[in-house]
Amino acid sequence: MLERYRKKISGPIADRIDMWVRVEAVEPEELGADAVREQGETVAARGRIAQARENQRKRFGGRDVSTNSDMNARDMGSARITKEAENMLAQAMRSLSLSARAYHRTVKLARTIADLAEEDSIHTSHMLEALTYRQKDL
Repeated sequence: MLERYRKKISGPIADRIDMWVRVEAVEPEELGADAVREQGETVAARGRIAQARENQRKRFGGRDVSTNSDMNARDMGSARITKEAENMLAQAMRSLSLSARAYHRTVKLARTIADLAEEDSIHTSHMLEALTYRQKDL
């Protein structure tokens, strides 16, 4: 039944989903206990996200592009990918049969991961993390 459901999502539609993440069920008893602890984590995450957005705004310098998700193929040069990360993505394209759309979406996600890590360039660790979110058998 699950396999039939997965097959309903065609390749082009699946390519448009940036992150495929399995989320486990949470027991109701755990929700209340964790809420207080997670408030501090949420505030810290909001700060990192705000800083990443500000860095993106500066990087794109007032163009029509204001976030990584707005980048098009011509904007990919501003993503600042290290040679090693670029080589790894090229190898992943071949071995995983990634489409051009998947390539660009992976670069955008890796750029966001690098921004959250406050890195000027996309390194192999950022690219690897972005690739782990590509569709796979869930």
